[in-house]
Amino acid sequence: MRFSSRSLAAVAASLLTLAAVSCSSSHKDKTWPEQPVAAQLTDLQANTLAQQYLDQHSVASPRTCTAEERQPDGWWLYYRTPSEATGTRPPTLSYLLQVHNDGTVEALR
Repeated sequence: MRFSSRSLAAVAASLLTLAAVSCSSSHKDKTWPEQPVAAQLTDLQANTLAQQYLDQHSVASPRTCTAEERQPDGWWLYYRTPSEATGTRPPTLSYLLQVHNDGTVEALR
């Protein structure tokens, strides 16, 4: 029995299609890479974000970062305003801010 080249090409194309479909089936045990997480901020980046937060919440300048501590998910930054002898402002204000690695900032009380 002789096959024409057209029929052989059709059979070859259908076999290729079947092979491609069988290779592309999803496997239940296939593992995918983990979702990316935010990289650890540097102290300078955390300080910049904290200063912007204090600006948005109308905290008077000048203010000084007197302590900083690296945390697993960001930084804790402690700010103080200078005391003023004239009595026009409260003596000293202090703020403890947590800056997360994703860029969010919150005041800790």
